[in-house]
Amino acid sequence: MARGRAQTALMATVPIDDSNTATGPARNYVLAHNAIRGFAALGVFVYHLQLERGYLVPLGLFEPAVRRGYVWVDLFFILSGFVVSLSYQERLARLHWRPFARFMIARIGRIFPVHLLALLYLAALVIGIEGSYWLLGWPSHWHPLSWSQIGDLTLQAALLQVWSREATLSWNIPAWSISAEMHIYLLFPLLAALLAHKRQAAILLLGAVAVAVYGFILLRYPDLDILSAFALLRCLAGFSLGMVLQNLKGAVRLGARWVTLAQLIAIGAIAAILLSALHDVLLVPAFALLVASTASDRGLVARAAHGSALQWLGDISYSVYLLNFPVLTTAGLFWPRIATLIPPGLEIGGRWLWMTLLVLVLVGCATLTFRLVEWPLRDRLRGVAAALE
Repeated sequence: MARGRAQTALMATVPIDDSNTATGPARNYVLAHNAIRGFAALGVFVYHLQLERGYLVPLGLFEPAVRRGYVWVDLFFILSGFVVSLSYQERLARLHWRPFARFMIARIGRIFPVHLLALLYLAALVIGIEGSYWLLGWPSHWHPLSWSQIGDLTLQAALLQVWSREATLSWNIPAWSISAEMHIYLLFPLLAALLAHKRQAAILLLGAVAVAVYGFILLRYPDLDILSAFALLRCLAGFSLGMVLQNLKGAVRLGARWVTLAQLIAIGAIAAILLSALHDVLLVPAFALLVASTASDRGLVARAAHGSALQWLGDISYSVYLLNFPVLTTAGLFWPRIATLIPPGLEIGGRWLWMTLLVLVLVGCATLTFRLVEWPLRDRLRGVAAALE
């Protein structure tokens, strides 16, 4: 995939900002952030893979880092706050209904098509398999469906599952973060207006919110893997921090060497904390440094992220993230039979090969949904939003 084609693709994962394209204002496009999102989306999938007992493999030194793969969602939240602030803050600051309507239509157009497609696939797969087994008199493959699960499916379809832990932990579990962000979008115009009228006070307020929430998590929770309604505040903290970073991005100007040093320090800190027993919250400053130091698209790490392969992975990262569970659920139908075919003594190698195949399948499916669903439907709803001009 040529670099030029990758630059015309939509940026971000959880969630993505549809104005962040090469055809939009240049200031709204950060190549390095796009690549970071792609890497983080794959990191979430690897984390989910190692939650499956049948796929467990010895990871040695890297096991703690993989086991904490849920933390990449917090990096997504920071990136999202940065990108949405960069793209929409000025437009929404006057609190007029037309810009807000265009903003929400753009959000819906970007988020809902793949979300509903993934959920529809999961529902069809599970209901179809369970129904077929019931008709054949076979024992349930997963577990019998209940009316409660149907209700959870409805909440997920409407992206309201963040209010119910049971709904969050059913069907397409990664979609909880999309649910949380959709709620934050409703608050964003007020934050944009506050930043327009009381910039310094607003920056201090957003920073204080982030510090307070992360401080509370540090004191009261063992990690950042929070899937209760408090996850809304977890999302708000990361989003607020991203907005602060965007509004302060020009406050300090560094040469290319210093930018590179900041990027390397951020990556080193992230790796060290992931491999240690330190609390997840300590990753947040390192995530913030990574986002801030790559925002100018300068420096060694940022330049390395400009490659077409990494950019394409970033483009499809939203689909990569939401197709985690559809791919894993489908794979669960085949793995028990495949595992019996692996010769004794080659189990670990067989698992590695199987997981590599699943990564390739996920990337392939994400590429298809990006081309056939994300891109065309986003453009169609963008046209609806443009009609409000």
